[in-house]
Amino acid sequence: MSLTAIFAPRVVETPSFRSIAPTMPSAGAVKRPDAMVNSRNLAWLLLQEDADLSDEERAVMAGLERGCPAIIQARELALRFARGLRDRQPKMLVPWVLEAQSSSIAALKEFAVGLEREISAIKAAFCLEWSNGPVEGVVNKIKFVKRQMFGRASFEFVTTTSVTGGVTNPCIKLQTEPK
Repeated sequence: MSLTAIFAPRVVETPSFRSIAPTMPSAGAVKRPDAMVNSRNLAWLLLQEDADLSDEERAVMAGLERGCPAIIQARELALRFARGLRDRQPKMLVPWVLEAQSSSIAALKEFAVGLEREISAIKAAFCLEWSNGPVEGVVNKIKFVKRQMFGRASFEFVTTTSVTGGVTNPCIKLQTEPK
C-alpha cells in the first residue's frame, strides 16, 4: 500500500454532515523503525553502552548498522571518547584524534581537527576537576534579561536587574554575607 493511499483525505458524508477527514493509521499501528530515529535519539543511542540498551533500541541499532556501516565506526569512536572523558584519561586523546582524522566520517574529521587546534585546553578538561559552567550560567542569565528588556528599559535598569538578580531598586543594599 502506498503512502498516498494511507494518508489521502477521505470524504465523510452523512445526511446532516459533510467533512473531509484525513485517513491516519490508528493509534495501535506499529511505528516504522525509521520513524523512531531522529538526530537526538541517534546521538543518544550512539553514546550508550550495549548493556544499557533495551531490546528495542538494540534492534534499531542493528538496523541502522545494516543500513549504514559507518555508524559502527562512529559509535565506537564516540564511546571511546566519552569513556576517556568520563574516566579522565588524557593520554587517549592524541591517538583518538589521529584515528578520528583518518576515519571515513566527515563530521568526525572536522571534530578531530577542532580538538587538535585546542588540544591543550581539551587535555586540561580531561585532567582538571573544575569547570566554567557556573560562569556560563550567569552569562546566559544576563543575556536572557538583556533580550527580554530590549527596547523596554534603560541601560541602567537592565544593568541593575542583571547584577542584583532581579532587585530593581538600586537603593536597596544587598546582603552579601549571612548574619
